[in-house]
Amino acid sequence: MKTARPERLPARGFTLIEVLVCLFVVGLVGSILLSMIDMQWRRSLVMGARSTGDESVIAAQTLLRGRLEAMRAFPDIRTGGIRLAMYGTGNEITFQAPLAASGGPHALQSFRLRLTGEKALTLYNVNLHGTADPFDTKEAGWDSLRLLENVERLEITYFGYDKVTRRNAWQERWEAQSELPKLVRIRLAFTAGDQRFWPVLMVKPSPQLRLGCTAQNPNADC
Repeated sequence: MKTARPERLPARGFTLIEVLVCLFVVGLVGSILLSMIDMQWRRSLVMGARSTGDESVIAAQTLLRGRLEAMRAFPDIRTGGIRLAMYGTGNEITFQAPLAASGGPHALQSFRLRLTGEKALTLYNVNLHGTADPFDTKEAGWDSLRLLENVERLEITYFGYDKVTRRNAWQERWEAQSELPKLVRIRLAFTAGDQRFWPVLMVKPSPQLRLGCTAQNPNADC
């Protein structure tokens, strides 16, 4: 007599609705975490200013946050428009944004933040539609604004998709990319004897479309 084999349950994958719900939950959790980071930043900034009695850090972080949040996914014409003109290293970042929150396309600037040889945290900017070269590494013809003096060390990192590990991770460089980083983190240290406090500045740029993702350009990094 043959024994009846137990029936196998059919393999079942995720339905479209289940996938959408999962994506929604992940996005919601990410938004909550970013909100908590922003609240912690504002709290630590106020506490740090109270402890040192110096408002220069507040002014510098407020200015940088406003420009970095308004960052635009501006194409680099030298790459045929499939890579961003924005690039960053561990001690310098160049990005494109309006000069003011209400500025239109004509007000789009190229900004560069770096530490000078005089230990001054300096923000450079040049109009993308002006006569000065927006890709000049020497900032010839650019305007400059000294944000802070007596800065010993500047450290900038970027959170986003890592092509090597194929996952989101903190990176020391952001170059030849087709999309903006999800987060930019700025740390710095003042020279010995300077009692000012710099809370870690964490900024989320405005969401932008990835460059180059078109049917006419299938080789883009999409």
